[in-house]
Amino acid sequence: MPYQGVPLQGMPHQGMPHQGMPQQGMPQQGAPVPAPASGHIRLSPADIDALRVPGERGLLAAMYSCGGVIVLVVAIAGIEDPRILLAAVGFSLYIWLFRFLTLLAYYWYVFGNSVRVTETQYPAIFHVVRQAADGLGLQTMPGVFVLNGHGVVQSWVAKRSSRKGMIVLTSNLVDDLTSSGDTRRLMMLAGRQLGHIATGHFDLWFLKDVIGRFPLVYSAYQRRCHLTADRIGMMIVGDLEESKAALTIMTVGKTLHPQTNWNELRAQSDVLEDSLFAWLCNLPKHYPFMIRRILALEEFHGRRAYSPVRDAQGQPVQSLNIIHYNFYSSAIGNVVIGNGAVSASY
Repeated sequence: MPYQGVPLQGMPHQGMPHQGMPQQGMPQQGAPVPAPASGHIRLSPADIDALRVPGERGLLAAMYSCGGVIVLVVAIAGIEDPRILLAAVGFSLYIWLFRFLTLLAYYWYVFGNSVRVTETQYPAIFHVVRQAADGLGLQTMPGVFVLNGHGVVQSWVAKRSSRKGMIVLTSNLVDDLTSSGDTRRLMMLAGRQLGHIATGHFDLWFLKDVIGRFPLVYSAYQRRCHLTADRIGMMIVGDLEESKAALTIMTVGKTLHPQTNWNELRAQSDVLEDSLFAWLCNLPKHYPFMIRRILALEEFHGRRAYSPVRDAQGQPVQSLNIIHYNFYSSAIGNVVIGNGAVSASY
């Protein structure tokens, strides 16, 4: 049976003391994850909705509405002519079965050609993903796999290839984003994939991705979904500069990233914003321009003091306050490494 993910029972919450890393050996399912002294943050569904990019919900409602109208029209036509209804049901079953078998085959391809992340296999990645999944209110942590990228720096999430989904990180992505020595940059990419799951971007896929897949409207919705996921990734990282670094490394590589002139990049973005042809070029695309994604993090970070996402004391939530791990240390301890992010070396 496909790997179903790790249940998130027993996770620490606000005020729970630091529990330390689990001992090496057999995986300890449900073992508590270390939390900073200031408390582990768990976002509610309303908090996650507050992180969405403006327009995302409206476009989704439009797709659902149009998709519902199409279903209603087909149903009414099917009453008059049962062959129409039979053809529609047959087509739907064909799409569902084709997608199911494709994702199932992909799951086992990944499972057989990658290394699964567990409590005893790359535990630093496992524990930071587990904390992030709990912070986003996921009941089960998706499976995480590291796959040979053959030079491709990318990550992606396959929600329906197993019951709770899987996150696939390419080996090139891991190498480039862990060159700083800790898990923060890697979690910008893994965290945004968790964000897609937490926000329901994969829910009701047939109505959204098949029936409601109207040109331009669907692509505009997808672009906003990616910007929302970037915001959630930054909340998990807890540091603006490290979040920008992750996306910049994906664009220019880890060698050139430290030499990036941010003023030049902002000027390039201004040219992009002023170009009608650039807007038309991106209109049918599912991803925003990368430099807009990078600078959108700055814009969102500047507004977070006014965010409706608040903790129990009514203060704006700047991050999920999870522990990030250092890959190269052997001593146990906590070190603050940036804007509320904490590194637990082990």
